[in-house]
Amino acid sequence: MNANLLLLSVILSSLRSALSKSVAHVDRAHITDSLIYFAGAITVLTIFVFHGSQVSRFTIVLAIAYSTALIGSQYFFMKALMTGISSVCTFIYSCGFIIPTVFSVATYGEPVSGFRIGGTVLIVVSSMFFCLNSKNERHSRRVQENWISPALAAMVCSGFLGILQKVDQKSDFRQEATILVAVSFVIATLASGLLTKRHLSNQKPFVPFAWSKGALAGSALIGICMGGANFLNTFLSRSVDGIILFPVVNGGTIIGAALLGRIFLNEILNGQQMVGLGAGVLGIAMFSM
Repeated sequence: MNANLLLLSVILSSLRSALSKSVAHVDRAHITDSLIYFAGAITVLTIFVFHGSQVSRFTIVLAIAYSTALIGSQYFFMKALMTGISSVCTFIYSCGFIIPTVFSVATYGEPVSGFRIGGTVLIVVSSMFFCLNSKNERHSRRVQENWISPALAAMVCSGFLGILQKVDQKSDFRQEATILVAVSFVIATLASGLLTKRHLSNQKPFVPFAWSKGALAGSALIGICMGGANFLNTFLSRSVDGIILFPVVNGGTIIGAALLGRIFLNEILNGQQMVGLGAGVLGIAMFSM
C-alpha cells in the first residue's frame, strides 16, 4: 500500500510541476497563488469529510507553522527566480529534501545504509543535471547580488515542511493529518488573499486583469495536485523512513515532470538531462536494495 501511495504522490507532484508552466506567464502571482491554495484546501477538506478526525490544539499550532513554511517556500522561490539565475535557484530549492532526510535520521534513528546514502547522492546529482542547464543565463539578463538569500530561504522552508510532516506523524496526534494539511491550506489561502489585496491596492494606476480559462483550470489543477501530494506525504511520514520518502518523492518528481514535458509539451531532453534521468532512476532503484 505504501508503495502505491508513494507512486501516487510522485504522480501528483510531477503533474503539479508540469502544470506550473501553464500559469508561469501569469502576471498576478499573488492571485495565482491564492487560487492554488484554495483548490488545495478544497481537495484536502474533501478528504477530511470522508476520512474524518478530531482537532487538537497541537494540530492547529502545527498547521500555522506548516502554512507559514508553505507560503515562505513559494514566496522566496519566486523572489529568487526574479533576481537570480533560475537554473541555480531551482537546483538549490530542489535540495530542500536533504533537510528532513537528515532530520529523520538524526532525530528518530532511522536506519542508514550504503545504498540509501548512494541513492540520495544520485538524486542530488540528477537534480543538478536537470536544473543546471543554462550556460548563458547569467549573461542573458541582469542578475542581482542578493538572489542567493531568498533561494536558500526557499530551500529551508521547503525542507521545514518535510520536518513538520515527520513531527506530526511521530506524535500522538498522527490521526489528524487531514485536518493539519486542510487548515494549513486554508490559512495559506487567506494569507495569500491579503497579500493580493495589498498588492492590488498599491498598484497605481490599476491595470484590469482578465483570467483565461486555461489559467483558471491550470491553477485549480495545480492546487488539487499540491493538496493531494501534501496530504499523502504527511500520511506516508508515519510508516516510511524519511531517508526513503523525501529523496524518492523529490527524485521521482524531477523524472516525472521531465517525462510529462516530453510526452505532452514535446520538450526535448538533451544529453545532460538524459544523464540526469539515468542518475535519478538508478538512485530511486537503490532504495529498494
